Amino acid sequence: MALEQEIGCAAGTCLGCVVDGAGGPVRVCREGPVFAAGELDWGTDR
Repeated sequence: MALEQEIGCAAGTCLGCVVDGAGGPVRVCREGPVFAAGELDWGTDR
């Protein structure tokens, strides 16, 4: 899955592109923009 997120600095320092990952916050501009579905926290209770 490729995410489109507004990126402020494109270096990961401003944290403007952070999304919820399965193991904690991830930065779209540094760790992404492509993630496996299991890498993201979809906000659903199991």
